[in-house]
Amino acid sequence: ALSKWDYIEECIKNNISPNIDGLNYVKTNLKNANPSLEVYNFNTISASTLEHYFTCPFYCFLNDFLKIRPRLNSEVLALDVGNILHQIVYLYYKYNKQVGNKLNFIIENVNNCISKEERLIVNQNSPIIVQLIKECERILDGLDYIDANCLFTPTYFEYPFKESSSLNLGSINLIGKIDRVDVLNNGSKNQFRIIDYKTGNANASIGELYFGKKLQLFLYNLAMEQALKMQGVGSFYLPLHNKYEKAEKFNYSLQGFFVKDNEIIKALDKTLVAGNKSDIVNVSLYPNGNPYASDKILDAETFAQLKLYAKQISNKAVEEIKTGNIAPSPYKDACKYCPYVQVCLKNSNKTNTRGLMQVNLNSFKEGE
Repeated sequence: ALSKWDYIEECIKNNISPNIDGLNYVKTNLKNANPSLEVYNFNTISASTLEHYFTCPFYCFLNDFLKIRPRLNSEVLALDVGNILHQIVYLYYKYNKQVGNKLNFIIENVNNCISKEERLIVNQNSPIIVQLIKECERILDGLDYIDANCLFTPTYFEYPFKESSSLNLGSINLIGKIDRVDVLNNGSKNQFRIIDYKTGNANASIGELYFGKKLQLFLYNLAMEQALKMQGVGSFYLPLHNKYEKAEKFNYSLQGFFVKDNEIIKALDKTLVAGNKSDIVNVSLYPNGNPYASDKILDAETFAQLKLYAKQISNKAVEEIKTGNIAPSPYKDACKYCPYVQVCLKNSNKTNTRGLMQVNLNSFKEGE
């Protein structure tokens, strides 16, 4: 990675763009070069890498291809919290919720997660771990509540997409894991929804899809349609927060997009009645039983169109990545949280950030 960085700096000094041949030259001329250092010779890509590319190509280059990481210390980081919460939820469903005493199950498996990371062992009895255990209790109770009040059945967990994935993005395949796929046996047809557990920002908007910042929900839905030969009728984030105090209200409602159909809405929350708002999914009903207008409640044709849009701009991103584009081009405010800001030339070159314009469903139809 450092040798490639030297090459990139040389290119910057001479005002030329780094290219694939140059990067490969660096690799082949290094002593004991590791073939995995080759940057742009790839056959697969993840949804998160694509989202990083749309966030900023330079960030994507350093994070996803050179894989430059900060040195980790013994603190319990947000990444650790996310991994532990994901693991507890995965094991809960793996054992079909037959875990005996729920608190004992959580304590045992949180400690197992910590013991696998030497740098975390010193935190085993720290206040943040105590709060994490309490939050795991609330999360599992929340999942029980959601499952008891909907008609979708949790069916697949950490469903993997490998190189043989049926979703092709240009000349490469999508890889990754879907946290959860729930199936609805709806008469003569099976339908499904996907759920991605989120420990960070669980909000999603059509504007973020439009600019490539949130592609995962749509790409995974399209991939599962091809893999399962079923109709995808919903894509959701489920927030897994680590709160220090118990929330006053139910805090684990599904955030995402779904098909505007009374049967599907009933399946998402069988307790929902006309004139009320669901605490399980982002929908409210008028007194006549119709849902309030929302750009997240879509007719089946529009939902399908948005999934194809996600694939089309992902194809475009793959083409650009393969040309060697690593130019700093962050969207507004992206630099605030970027770990590579110290080595980025955006500020010295006065690169403008990209503002995000207002987007509505007509934006997709017009093909802007």
